Amino acid sequence: MKIFTKEWVKDIEFHDLILMLEKNTGIRIPFIFINGGTECVAKEDLYTVKTNLNVTDKENEIKFVMLPNTIDLELNFLDINNKINEETCKNDFLLQYLNRLRSISYLPENILKHIKDKRLLALGYADTQTKKEILDYIKIKYNKAIDLYDKCCEDSVKAEKGLTIRKQLEQHLYSSVPLMFDDVEITKAEYINNELFLTLDDYETVVLSGTEIIEEETDIKNSIVKHIELYNQETCYELHLLVIKRDENFIESYYYATYRFKDLKFMD
Repeated sequence: MKIFTKEWVKDIEFHDLILMLEKNTGIRIPFIFINGGTECVAKEDLYTVKTNLNVTDKENEIKFVMLPNTIDLELNFLDINNKINEETCKNDFLLQYLNRLRSISYLPENILKHIKDKRLLALGYADTQTKKEILDYIKIKYNKAIDLYDKCCEDSVKAEKGLTIRKQLEQHLYSSVPLMFDDVEITKAEYINNELFLTLDDYETVVLSGTEIIEEETDIKNSIVKHIELYNQETCYELHLLVIKRDENFIESYYYATYRFKDLKFMD
């Protein structure tokens, strides 16, 4: 039985929107409107500056809104020439912005219709009423999702009993199988003679013996494990993985991988 489904992920990912909308570093950055589009900003939040300087009429006026600083960029990351690595900054921005935009799309239609511009929301701006409406909804969804997460993790730890790896973990940094798989990259995956060999972060290799592949929506090599479920079925075990892969535009997609097996251990 899957608990950590793709639908569940949508609710758990609302956490990023909660942090974004509640973040208050005290730092504000201007977002400037050049060619209209100001109807997406509440009148009380929109600033207009007009001058009589020696520039064109168009250049004599500017409209802007002050956005909260919610994007974390590696602005101090310098390359070998002691210059800011613009590629890193761009990728940091794209990863955060696009994943926020995706989470916003999960909101129900009755809330989406009140959002005048999803791009500005992904940058941290919403009028007071819309922000409250969004937060009220996503906090309920997230809290229910995190309760399921806590319960499932507890059950997965209990299910470790009887596995060879349970004893081996006492000699490793990990205290449980869920923590061992937490947010790791599977850099190598080989299925040989009913045994599945998984190399985690190029560091540890674990072996699932007597393995039957129940489901693999993608080649799990070079995927990142986001969540696992472990079940003891008396005569065997089941491992459910929810993994992500990113495309060239940094958009994350989730995939299922489920295995039935007899034992789990670190490779000798």
